[in-house]
Amino acid sequence: MQHTWTTQLLDLQEKDLRIFKLRGQVAAVPTEKSQAQALCEQEKEKLQTARQRVVEIEKGIKKLEMEAESWREKQRNFASKSTMIRDNDEYRAALQQIEQCRKKISDCEDRELDLMAELEAARSRLEEEKRILADVETRTRQTLEDLDLRARNCQAQIDRLTEQRSAVAAEIPGDVMKRYQRMIDNSAGRPVLVPVGRANICGGCHMNVPAQDRVHAAGGQLVGCPNCGAMLYYDEDMA
Repeated sequence: MQHTWTTQLLDLQEKDLRIFKLRGQVAAVPTEKSQAQALCEQEKEKLQTARQRVVEIEKGIKKLEMEAESWREKQRNFASKSTMIRDNDEYRAALQQIEQCRKKISDCEDRELDLMAELEAARSRLEEEKRILADVETRTRQTLEDLDLRARNCQAQIDRLTEQRSAVAAEIPGDVMKRYQRMIDNSAGRPVLVPVGRANICGGCHMNVPAQDRVHAAGGQLVGCPNCGAMLYYDEDMA
């Protein structure tokens, strides 16, 4: 059999524990928002890296084009001058310089082809990063909206429960309420009013309590567990 103040206090505790959990959900919103936004920022950095890679390769290709054109100009100059050379040794030297220019041009063109292949892959990667970021931004916006909605809903429940608990608390004896409030404020969301049954086992710490304490609790007296300090109430359905 439960006495009136026990029933009221159990009702109050149920509301307080729900309020504690709801406040925890509200308090977690800023952190969860930051995490979602951080993931989005990471994807933006990946996109920027991909974009920079494309720019670097394009610059590399442009540099090779300019280098190849420089060697072509030298090749044309040597070829032009070679037509006016009459000395065999000088002519052979000119031909060697022309051949050297041809090799340099070929080397530039080979490297340019390699970079063109890299550029194609880099551009594909850039487009993929753009698609990924767009998806992440969409999910992030939805997550932030969901978190804001959760915070509003939780706060609405907290306000409703707080109003209800005030009415319940007003009906509980002052000495009981004072002790309960002090304990629940430091409970970190754990029950402070727990049952004790016929087996004299505390429903909080599950340790044995003196049989006399169980008798006092059954009689409606304010009793604390000697092991964990929890407030005890008698539950005849508890073994």
